Amino acid sequence: MNIEVQEYEEIKSEVIKYSQAYVSSQEIENFTLHVEDKLNNFEPTIMVYGTYNAGKSTLLNALFGKEEMAKTGDAPETSEISEYIYNGYKLYDTPGINAPQEHEDVTNEHLNKCELILFVLSNDGSFEEIFIYEKISEIVKLNKPILIVLNNKSGIDKGSIEEKEQIDKINLNLSKIGDTMEIEAIESKVSLCVVNAKTALKAKLGDKKLLLEKSNILQLENDIDRLLADAGKTEVTNALNLYIGNFIGDTLVQIDSKIDNPEIQKTQELITYIEKLKQRTEVELRDIVLDGVTIASKNLLELLLERDESRITDFINKITQEMQELLNTKIKSIYIDINDKVETFNTEFKELSLTVGLVDRSGDGTQSQITEISDERVSDSLKAGAGVAVNFIPPVVPVFGFPVPARAIAQVALVIFSVFTGSNEAQAKAQAQVDEKRQQHLSAKNKADEFGYDYKNKLLLSVDNKVAEIFTTTLNNLVKLSLQLSSDNKKLLNDKKMLQNILDRL
Repeated sequence: MNIEVQEYEEIKSEVIKYSQAYVSSQEIENFTLHVEDKLNNFEPTIMVYGTYNAGKSTLLNALFGKEEMAKTGDAPETSEISEYIYNGYKLYDTPGINAPQEHEDVTNEHLNKCELILFVLSNDGSFEEIFIYEKISEIVKLNKPILIVLNNKSGIDKGSIEEKEQIDKINLNLSKIGDTMEIEAIESKVSLCVVNAKTALKAKLGDKKLLLEKSNILQLENDIDRLLADAGKTEVTNALNLYIGNFIGDTLVQIDSKIDNPEIQKTQELITYIEKLKQRTEVELRDIVLDGVTIASKNLLELLLERDESRITDFINKITQEMQELLNTKIKSIYIDINDKVETFNTEFKELSLTVGLVDRSGDGTQSQITEISDERVSDSLKAGAGVAVNFIPPVVPVFGFPVPARAIAQVALVIFSVFTGSNEAQAKAQAQVDEKRQQHLSAKNKADEFGYDYKNKLLLSVDNKVAEIFTTTLNNLVKLSLQLSSDNKKLLNDKKMLQNILDRL
C-alpha cells in the first residue's frame, strides 16, 4: 500500500496516543525517533522533462485528475520549477529541453536532485531530432531511471501497427545514440509508455472507466510506481509498516494482560493472535506474488525476444502452477493454525465459564448470562470461515503478437543519425540485422511489463479476497463475543480497537 508521508505522521501520533498508557516512556521515545528517521529519508523525487508543446502540462493534469493543476500553453513562458505532491512523492515540472537557454540552465541544475525522470515526447510531430536523444543519453549516463512518455496526440489505437512502428523508431534512435555516446544497450536502460494525456484527463474528470483504460494512463501510473519502488520507497515503506505493526502488536499484548475479566482477556488474546496472523499472512502471500511476478516478467522478456510463442504459453502455465502451489501451501497452513488455535480457545473458554460462572459477580444472576453466552457463541463458527483453498489463482492466458520488424523504419533512422561512414554493402546489411533486433527490444519489454502489471493485479486481488475470506468470519464473531462480555474494560478495549484499525491501514 502506498501511504503518504503525512499519513504516516498521523499514524505515528495515533499510535503514541493509544499506546502510551501501556508501554514505557522510553519505548515511546524510541518509537518516535525511529519513525521520524525513516520519514526523513523516505521519498525519491520525480521530474517531468522533455520537449515543450509535447503535452507535459496536460499529462500532469491527467495524473492528478484535475483540469488546472498545471497551466497549459504552446511556449515555454517561465523558468520556474513547479512543485507538486504525487502519491506522496515530490514531483517537479520543469521547462523543456528546447526552452530558452536561461530556462534550460535552471532545469539542468534541478536534474541532479531528482531520482526519476519522466521524459515527455509527442507523436504528432517529429520526435526524431538528435538533440532529444542526446539529452536522454545524458540522463542515462547519470544512472537515473528514465521513463519516456510518448503522448499520443495523434490518437493512434493502442496495440496497433502504427503504435509499434513509433516505439520501434524511438528504440532504434536510442540504439544509435547509444553507439555514438558509448552507452552499451541503452535501450534496456529506459522504459517507455504510450499515453493519450488528453483522453486520460477527460476520462478522469468524467469518471469514464473504459476511456481511462483506452488512454493507457493506468499503465503509466503503474510504471511510475514500479520505477519509484526500484528507487527505494517500497523498501522504506515495508520496513516502516513492519516496525509499526510489531510495535502495535507488542502494545496489544500489554493491553490484553490488563483486561481483568478472564473471559474477555482470553477472547482478546485470540483476537490479537489472529490479527497479527492476518497481517503476517498478507505480507507473506504478497511477497510470494511480487517475487514470482518479477521473475516471470524477466523470463518472459527473454522469450518474447526469442519470438517463440509455444514456449511462452508453456512458461506462463508453469509459473502459474508453481505460484498456485506456493500460495495454496501457505493458505492451508494458515487454516490449520487458526482452527487449532480456536479449538484450544473453545476448551479453555468453557473451562473458564464453568469456574467463573459459579460466582455471582454482580449479585443479579450475571453468572447465568455468562454461561449462556459461552454456550451459544463459542463454537465452530469461530473457525476460519472458508474451506481449504484449492487453486484460487485465476487462469492467465496471455496473447502476444509478433509483428514483422519494419526494415524501412530502420533505414530511415540510419539516415537521420548518419552512423555509417562507408557504403560497404555487407556492412550495411549486417548493421540492418542488428537494428532489427534492437527495435524489437522495447516492444518486447513493454509487453513483458504489461503482462507483469496485469498478472500481479489479478494475483494480489485473489490474495486479498482469500485473506478476507479466511479471517473475516472468525474475527467478526470474536469481536461480537467480546462486546457481549465487556463491562469495566471500555477504555482498554477502545484503545485496542483503535490500534487494530491502524494495523488495517498499513
